[in-house]
Amino acid sequence: MIMILKKQTLPLLLGFMITFSMNVNSQNNNRMMELRDSITINTTIADVSDWFENLETNFVRWNVRHKEFKYLTGGKEVGDKVYFAQCVEGVWYKVKAVITEKQMDDTLFNLTVKSTTGLGVITFRAEKQPDGSVLFTHIESFGARRSFFGNFVNWLFFKAFFPKQANWELIKQDMQEDDRNLKRILEKSDL
Repeated sequence: MIMILKKQTLPLLLGFMITFSMNVNSQNNNRMMELRDSITINTTIADVSDWFENLETNFVRWNVRHKEFKYLTGGKEVGDKVYFAQCVEGVWYKVKAVITEKQMDDTLFNLTVKSTTGLGVITFRAEKQPDGSVLFTHIESFGARRSFFGNFVNWLFFKAFFPKQANWELIKQDMQEDDRNLKRILEKSDL
């Protein structure tokens, strides 16, 4: 009797977990890991926007670790695809991504790309400050949304298949270096 109950309970339990997992995914955009770095740059929103509009030439000069950048679909708008590659301490990151958000006005620049795997999101955000400078924020989020299945996918990708690429400290250091380099480039007006 107990064995029959267990056989009947298991599908119900799995069904409940799947349903709960779907609800968590639809209501919560939390990712496994979010890295964030901010830096004040004495420049304008327009200069930040112009710099990012020319990533096909600016990406490689941004950091010696940056190796390649391409607009895969030819455009630079939401829905267009990009490719970039960089090698950080011997670890290669080759990413195809879709531009999911692009916004610019007098006080804000925001560019977000999401990897085609769905496991990475990068946002570059510049906000005009009262003193005329720009607060530049660089955010990189990794992993599937937190849920039963999301946690399994995260473990599979970041612990089992790609542990070298999931070195969060290395990625954070690279982000900070990128941000310092961007500050140096934009403050020199070396556009």
